[in-house]
Amino acid sequence: MRPKNASHIRRLMSRNTPLPPSFESLIEHIDYLKRRIQSLETGPAQKAVQDRTDDALRQSEARFHQLTEHLRDVFFLSAPDRLRFFYVSPSYESVWDSRAADLYSNPAAWLTAVAPEDRAIVEQALQRSRFSGCHDVEYRLTLKNGTVRWLRDRAYPVRHANGTIQYIASLIEDITQRKHDAQQIAALRAQLQQGQPLEVAPPIASPWHDPVKDTAIAEHKVIDEVNQRLNLLNRISTQSWSGQKPHEILEQVVAMLRSFYGNCTVDLSLLSLAAGPQELLPATATLEVLTDPATSKELFSQPCIDIPDLHAGTYHPVLQRCATRHDAGALYGQTFAYAEGQVGLLMLLAKAGHVFSAPDRDTLRDVVAYLTLLLRDARHANERDQALAALRRSDSILRAIFDTLPGYIWFKDAEDRIQMANRLFSETGPLDPTVDPVGKTTSELWPPERAKIYRERDEEVLRTRQPLKYEESCTVQGITRWAEILRVPTLSADGELLGIIGYAHDISEHKQYLALVERARDELEQRVAQRTAELEAANDDLESFSYSVSHDLRAPLRAIDGFTRILQEEYGRQLNNDARNYLHKVTEAAARMNQLIDNLLSLSHMSLRDLRKSRFNLSALAREVMDSIISQATPRPHTIEIAPDLHAQGDPALMRVVLENVLGNAWKFSWQRNHIHISVGRADSLPGRPFFVLDNGAGFDMTYAGKLFKPFQRLHGVNEFEGNGIGLATVQRIISRHGGRVWAESAVDEGTTVYFVLPENNAVGGEPQPPTE
Repeated sequence: MRPKNASHIRRLMSRNTPLPPSFESLIEHIDYLKRRIQSLETGPAQKAVQDRTDDALRQSEARFHQLTEHLRDVFFLSAPDRLRFFYVSPSYESVWDSRAADLYSNPAAWLTAVAPEDRAIVEQALQRSRFSGCHDVEYRLTLKNGTVRWLRDRAYPVRHANGTIQYIASLIEDITQRKHDAQQIAALRAQLQQGQPLEVAPPIASPWHDPVKDTAIAEHKVIDEVNQRLNLLNRISTQSWSGQKPHEILEQVVAMLRSFYGNCTVDLSLLSLAAGPQELLPATATLEVLTDPATSKELFSQPCIDIPDLHAGTYHPVLQRCATRHDAGALYGQTFAYAEGQVGLLMLLAKAGHVFSAPDRDTLRDVVAYLTLLLRDARHANERDQALAALRRSDSILRAIFDTLPGYIWFKDAEDRIQMANRLFSETGPLDPTVDPVGKTTSELWPPERAKIYRERDEEVLRTRQPLKYEESCTVQGITRWAEILRVPTLSADGELLGIIGYAHDISEHKQYLALVERARDELEQRVAQRTAELEAANDDLESFSYSVSHDLRAPLRAIDGFTRILQEEYGRQLNNDARNYLHKVTEAAARMNQLIDNLLSLSHMSLRDLRKSRFNLSALAREVMDSIISQATPRPHTIEIAPDLHAQGDPALMRVVLENVLGNAWKFSWQRNHIHISVGRADSLPGRPFFVLDNGAGFDMTYAGKLFKPFQRLHGVNEFEGNGIGLATVQRIISRHGGRVWAESAVDEGTTVYFVLPENNAVGGEPQPPTE
């Protein structure tokens, strides 16, 4: 019988990639570092650091999960005895045919699938790794459906800084196909060595041939061909491809094929839909950029190309160019995936009419099949190396951030041992800087009394699974320092309690600041009480002054006015004109003095009167005041514009006084115009949306605007316009009591606009009252 075709024999891989050191920190700590940093309460300066940390951690997590989710091999991170798992890669489920989550609750679940005859070997390997951290063992799995798989289990130690083993990282490779191929190769070699008959065509019988001799020669020829194929495949399978790039693998495989095929030419073309990076191309390859999608798809989809005579028909231009380069007419080729958007075409070329033998075809097919695996693994290894490099960079960033954060930061496992601490904790913590705190317990770090308190608080966090935040003080050499401490429980993805993250930072300055604030508050309250008493005394004095003005000053004025009127009435005819004029001026002066006293009393009452605020219609109030002013004045041509539905919050009685003064001034200072024009409205485009009163009167120079709202300050002479300078001071006092502000804008002979703002819902000085129209 003809030996079975060896197309499935060479599907082996030699991968001995060691576990990178960066797994020691990143795999275990990346998740809890993120939760710890997010839990910190920091100020604005640390907030920027925290944001950058969150971004770096999210990138690290994404890279880590991208790596582990695409690993063919199973990756474990476990305790040294593998009876507690910290991480299990998703590929576990496809290899063991079991849920990965089961390992966290039942760590021995993986061992139950090991074939009974191999368990002793596995247990011995685990026993060795507990002390050395390393093992390399092969064993079989018996799955639920009866399928048997061969696995290669390699373990690597992840150590503490002090050298003790913290975790075991394991890579477990499915070598079932490799075992199967090895058995086939051994069987084939045994068959050849035993000289078993091969299936060959019988020679043609003739009188001058010795059939026995011809059969032996044919058998030896077939055996030589098979041995040559096996030697080629052995060379490819036994060579170490670890660490080599895809283009380097291709160059060496093509060189091996060219030395193997002596009766034809070996050509390699890379078919690409776009010009790819030249540095990834083997030196022996020809890059063919395909621009026609239809024919490109047709060529890409052919796993095998067999053309006995390229001159007998029309074929793809790529094939025609290959034949032209090598002056060939017959072609046999195999396609394979090389890179994204690129397909490799490995070809045998010979003169037209050449017939490629079945061994030649089988050899090329087997080599391409194995080459496909090699290239795929090389790409995976390259992607894994890039991912690991990115993880190492992220790990460096995380460590840098971890060490630069203020305060003490540590991670303690559920057994009360420090597993990680930042640089500040190590250098200035409770231990000597030369002693590494990692691996130490609370009792080894702190004095007994303080250690007891810390253990009780850790137990509370572990029991409640809730963060604990508190403050504590410590007095050393007469100096008291305060610290804010946060203890946060750390949970795995399935809810298992891993330990506690601790963060402590010095808040002594904050405490001092709070003490200063408290003293300042006490002083302020004392000052407020003192000022209140002074204000009450001032109000009493003001009331006394008002009483004095109202009674004591009015009595002499009444006497002056009364005696002057007696002189005018009884002796007026005896006086000459000058004397009568003088008496008239005395009477007018007394009247002005009496009016000035009334205005002063009114201004003082503005500060003493309680506000009774309500929502009122400013438009209606302005109309009433304007009508009153017009009815008492000499008729003049005028236009009065008052915007409708102007509402405000304030004391309607006091706001009437404001409008009487502002509108009265607008009418008074516009009296000399041929046509008086006054507008009342609201400037919605200005900040605060102030109300305004606009006139076309005499105006004033804005240089003196600062005097406008001060008592007894006049910007026009008495001969020009009557008044005593109290009105706008009263307006300013009323608006200020409402919590608003008032100002004016003007130009000489161009009129004046008085603005005032009344805050909405402002209860300063009184309680809001029901609406008043």
